[in-house]
Amino acid sequence: MLKKDKTKSAQSVSTFVRENKERIKVINVKLQRLLGGYLEQGVEREIYRQEKIKLLLEKKSLEEKTVRFEQKQNNWLESMERWINYIQNLSKIARDSKLLEKKIAAKEIFGSNFFWRAAPCAASSFFRIRRREAPPKQRTKNLKV
Repeated sequence: MLKKDKTKSAQSVSTFVRENKERIKVINVKLQRLLGGYLEQGVEREIYRQEKIKLLLEKKSLEEKTVRFEQKQNNWLESMERWINYIQNLSKIARDSKLLEKKIAAKEIFGSNFFWRAAPCAASSFFRIRRREAPPKQRTKNLKV
């Protein structure tokens, strides 16, 4: 699924870049025609300057969007890939008998507060389910935080 998302992302990026390059070409043609009209003295100097500034700003904006889009196309995919690898490692940690690794993983998932509203932390049930152990007996005392 992640590979499909990568290919879809690459296709959308290439489409976006292609469209922007076409718009930039159109702007370059407009700039050339504007310059030709100015040199033939068919366009006044003030109008030429205003139109040139407008076209150059649009061109620069499109170029910056293209660069930014190309650079950020796979950011969400990379973070998704890291998250999937992390989840796969969690299942290995849950099956393993090393308590320190389990503690570190639980702290990353749930933070340092292992009790919420006098209820035992869900991390203990997560690791218990992974090891397929029987659940402990119910506690009768309310825990205060």
